[in-house]
Amino acid sequence: RWLGAAAAAVVLVAAGFGAGAVLSRGGDESLVQVVSTDGALVRAEATPGEAPVKVTLSGLRRRPEGEGYQVWVVRDDAWVSVGICNTNENGWWQGDFDFALDDEDLLAVTVEPSGGSTRPSGEVVLIASGGGSAD
Repeated sequence: RWLGAAAAAVVLVAAGFGAGAVLSRGGDESLVQVVSTDGALVRAEATPGEAPVKVTLSGLRRRPEGEGYQVWVVRDDAWVSVGICNTNENGWWQGDFDFALDDEDLLAVTVEPSGGSTRPSGEVVLIASGGGSAD
């Protein structure tokens, strides 16, 4: 089920329908990555190679009890979990995860059980261009 959603998300990103990723360094040597589509956004900011990473989600409806949004990076073709969270009633969440973001990492967000998953199993709601599939 999620594989089809991931493929569709990659097609949307590749086709440029309002989705994309921006990777840049700020003046303080911070790494910022943003992925957005259809009003939903994930933003990650960190010092490259150092924890924590500050993550912001917006435009995503609050998940029901038992579900959450799991933030991932695609690193060397492998999906690595950053952490799991849930948005508030306004569709927003911000917090720090004990995770070191690298320059080459690509962001993705999936819907998962509230305890998290070891690999993506739910709907892919955001994925950076080039994120690929978890298989």
